[in-house]
Amino acid sequence: MIWTSQTVMNAVKALYCPRGCVKHDAIVKHTSLSGKQVADACAKLVAHGYMKRETYADDTVKPGCYTLTALGRAALEEGARLTSGPKGPTGKTRPRTDTLRDRAWRALRIRRKASVPELIGVLLDAGINYAEVKRAQNNLHKYFALLTRAGYLAQMRRDAPQSPTSNGAKRFLLVRDTGPLPPIPQVGAGKVFDQNEEKPYDIVR
Repeated sequence: MIWTSQTVMNAVKALYCPRGCVKHDAIVKHTSLSGKQVADACAKLVAHGYMKRETYADDTVKPGCYTLTALGRAALEEGARLTSGPKGPTGKTRPRTDTLRDRAWRALRIRRKASVPELIGVLLDAGINYAEVKRAQNNLHKYFALLTRAGYLAQMRRDAPQSPTSNGAKRFLLVRDTGPLPPIPQVGAGKVFDQNEEKPYDIVR
C-alpha cells in the first residue's frame, strides 16, 4: 500500500524543476488526491523534515509551494516507505515530535550508516551559525553514544580525516531498527526506552 505522504513526495519529485517549487494545485492534478489530502500530507512532510515550504527573498513563505529537502530526496532514492505512523492501544496514530534527535533517527533508518557531520549537513538549515552547529553536533554525539551502549548502533571505521589534526569522524551502523519512533534515553535509570516496542533497554556501562 502506498501512503498519501509517499504519493505526494513522489509527485513533488516528478514535477520539480530547477526554476522553482511545486505548487499545491499541481500535486492535486498529478495525484488525483483531494486538496485537503495534499495539504495535510504536505504539512506532515514539512514537520518531519522531508519537504520544505518555498520562501520569497524576504523569507516570507510562498503559500502552497513546496520542494523536497535533502532528507526527502534521500528517502525516495533509498526506497524508504513512508507510513502513517504506529498506532497505540486506542487505535489512534501517535503524534510525532520533530527534534534534532527525531530527525537524526529518521535519517539513520534511511541511510543505515552515517557519521554525525554527515547528518548535520542534512538536518540543519543552511546559514546557521557555528555555535548552533557545535551544539547540534554535541547533542547527536551524546545521543549516538547512548544508542550504541543500548545496542541500537554499532561503531564502524572512522571517516578519512579532513585535516592533519583530525582523527576522522566516527561512523555508525543502525543494527536495531524497531520502528519510526526514536528511542528515548533515560540516563538516570540507565535505560533507553523504545517507543515502538514500548519497553526499555539497558545502557551498558
